[in-house]
Amino acid sequence: MVIVTILNMANDSLIPNKFWRDHPDLEVRDFYGVINDKTRKYLELAGPEDHPIEQVAKFLYQLDYQHR
Repeated sequence: MVIVTILNMANDSLIPNKFWRDHPDLEVRDFYGVINDKTRKYLELAGPEDHPIEQVAKFLYQLDYQHR
């Protein structure tokens, strides 16, 4: 049961571009480069470019509340 909870939590976080795509350290990019479902859905909705935090919040609202 704990493992299920951890897996669900892992898919509820968003991995920022600065970790999985733009980080200068290859090990960091490799670690965060395993994109979770939420990040994948976010990229489908928002695209790969960086957005202001207010826009990110709107995209996350859409993902979390409108696309249940």
